[in-house]
Amino acid sequence: MGHYSPLEDESTQLADGDVAKIICGAHLDGYAANAATTVVVGDGKVGGRQADVVLAAWNAFQAA
Repeated sequence: MGHYSPLEDESTQLADGDVAKIICGAHLDGYAANAATTVVVGDGKVGGRQADVVLAAWNAFQAA
């Protein structure tokens, strides 16, 4: 999902093990700048599909 902006009366709670991408961007003088990171919510050890998603995001960044 990209560019999720919930309405004022909507609410979403993240749970342990959810994968979230945090994106921060700005548009200055006609130029866009973005920074992003992918995280797994919680303090538990990551494995399986969650680890695959984080590794895929990291590999895509390295390729770019």
